[in-house]
Amino acid sequence: MPSCGKAVTILLRSRKFYCRNKNCRRKIFTQWFSNELKPYLCMSERLVKKVFKTGLLTGSNVGSKLSMLHSIRISASSILRLIHKAPLIKFQVPEVLGIDDWAYKKRIKYGSVIVDLERHRIIDLLPDQKALIVKKWFIDNPGVKIVSRDRFSNYTRGGNRQLPRCYPDSRSVLSAPESGRFIEELP
Repeated sequence: MPSCGKAVTILLRSRKFYCRNKNCRRKIFTQWFSNELKPYLCMSERLVKKVFKTGLLTGSNVGSKLSMLHSIRISASSILRLIHKAPLIKFQVPEVLGIDDWAYKKRIKYGSVIVDLERHRIIDLLPDQKALIVKKWFIDNPGVKIVSRDRFSNYTRGGNRQLPRCYPDSRSVLSAPESGRFIEELP
């Protein structure tokens, strides 16, 4: 645990209690401390939050190296474990969203990213670019009114299959000259 840029070790002495009840599954109990110190966790809650934010902002490998500069000894896998334990943020399906491709590995494997264009947040990462996967996402998440996408045909087919009221003529396609993207609006 760091303090003023130096590594500090806190030794806690806790009492151990033995349960005399034979029906009790737990035979040994230890003294609990405040909510700041969780059992089986060698860090305070404040330190966990700091490492978690560092890991989210920089990634686990860089976060581990950056934490070492602040006298926090933690591995990249421990940072990943903290990130994976965090609850996912619930999202409301936006009325305006964008869909585009992203690369797992450039020129080899691509997926689809769905973005809330009103709040500028990533909503979902789809494992593939297939029209059926895009269609299934629209079925599972109704309420979308405007979709911004590029001209990739799978996005068109996936959206049009689920959103058949979308006009295929030029009235529904609004050009955005600075980005080269198109917006389809439902009636």
